[in-house]
Amino acid sequence: MSLASSGQNRKIARERPVSIVVNGQSINDLEALYIGSGGFADIYSYPVSKYNKKPAVIKLITGVDKNDRPDFFKNLEESSQAAIQLQTKYRDVFLNIHEILPVQLTYADGSSKESVGIVSDRMVHDVLDEVTQNRDQNRSRALFEVSLTAKVFLTYIKGLRALYEEGLVHGDITPQNMLISPANEFVISDLDTLAEPGTS
Repeated sequence: MSLASSGQNRKIARERPVSIVVNGQSINDLEALYIGSGGFADIYSYPVSKYNKKPAVIKLITGVDKNDRPDFFKNLEESSQAAIQLQTKYRDVFLNIHEILPVQLTYADGSSKESVGIVSDRMVHDVLDEVTQNRDQNRSRALFEVSLTAKVFLTYIKGLRALYEEGLVHGDITPQNMLISPANEFVISDLDTLAEPGTS
């Protein structure tokens, strides 16, 4: 589900809401703000400036209704809160999540869902895309250059060590969930999959 945080344009076939209300405020111009979809989530640019004036995205859980799966959302919110605490201590390793907000989704047929939105920094793309684009377009700046490869593995090792020290596990550390920032730094995303060992 990381694609959203990265800002890439992967889109899957799923009905999207015609109205999104986040924490009591409507998001306008949904088509322009839509970035992509993956797993249970749709990702939109989040037009706010309070997060250190950095571009942000909001990951909306659209594939599940909060009223139908309360345990799913309880676990999601708890792991996201754990992620916020984790990133404060290891900010150069994990994606910066700002907050988890209540969301109301309305669809064209008049139906609605209660959900949540996870607001985070907007990234450029993920390591999987970097490999694919460099391979397909034969660009000179390949991910397999030593300096970039070292950054990927260093971030991966730092992330595993941090999780071990905090007694947590990440449910899905993959190239698709390692994101590249505008400053060409690597961070681990999808922290909403965090859990204590034996509970994931």
